Amino acid sequence: MTLGQNIARLRAQKNLSQGDLADALEVSRQSVSKWETDASIPELDKLLRLAELFGVTLDELVKGESAQPEAARGEAPDKESAGAYAAAAPAARRETRQIVGTILLCFGALIGILIMLFAGTLAGFILALPLFVCGTICLTVRRRTGLWCAWALYLMVELYLRFAAGVVAGNIFQTFSRLIRLNPMRLAMSWSVALALLALVACTLRSYRTLTLRWERRSIALLTIGWLAQLGIRQALALWVRCIVNAGHGDLTGYTWKLALSGTLDSLNNLALVVLLVLTAALWRGWRQSRSKTK
Repeated sequence: MTLGQNIARLRAQKNLSQGDLADALEVSRQSVSKWETDASIPELDKLLRLAELFGVTLDELVKGESAQPEAARGEAPDKESAGAYAAAAPAARRETRQIVGTILLCFGALIGILIMLFAGTLAGFILALPLFVCGTICLTVRRRTGLWCAWALYLMVELYLRFAAGVVAGNIFQTFSRLIRLNPMRLAMSWSVALALLALVACTLRSYRTLTLRWERRSIALLTIGWLAQLGIRQALALWVRCIVNAGHGDLTGYTWKLALSGTLDSLNNLALVVLLVLTAALWRGWRQSRSKTK
């Protein structure tokens, strides 16, 4: 019996779908499908987690020798309990996400309607939008739901502060300038936005700490192009804003939509920067693995 057949059989014994197993191991469903058809082989850390999840030893998982739960052979039942708990965890998390998503959508609809009645349609839409977005993420995103909700909330708050008060994370580099120091509230808000961004970046890098890209020319070339494109877009946006300001000669009344568009594109460009950081860290891990294999 092959490794893929063992994985499929043990998964069926635990009453897990390929999606549930993928959630438990933090991989894609396609990866599980490839394992079970012997199109690819799991990495060592994934094999260890599979053995723990199914309650078997690594030899039993790979070779199929006496592949029965350890409790059935009279051994310590704590591993069986741990395996059963891990098997039930994906379904429990999915049910929790659905409940939270439904509650958020209901509260969003209720709050939006109440605010629209008393304060207008625009205010109701703006205040209810975070609840609708987070509720939709909970219902549709299966992995790293909290992280995606945090990024969605940050982006909405950052855009609101950018357009309503001119607060951006980049203002922290002007902390000692006279103009910024005359407005301590704006400076404090800029530091809050910057610290929130750094915290989200750190959480994102930690969440994708197992992601690895192969150290090959194609990956290096694509990442290089991505970094160059990101820097080019950033410079182009800065030049566009400068042209808008110069064209308005201090009166930007007719250029509001252009400034709003440039600010939105700048925020999205910052998200692209985070993606590039995650992929660069993954490529670095791939380089370390390739280097260790050659030694």
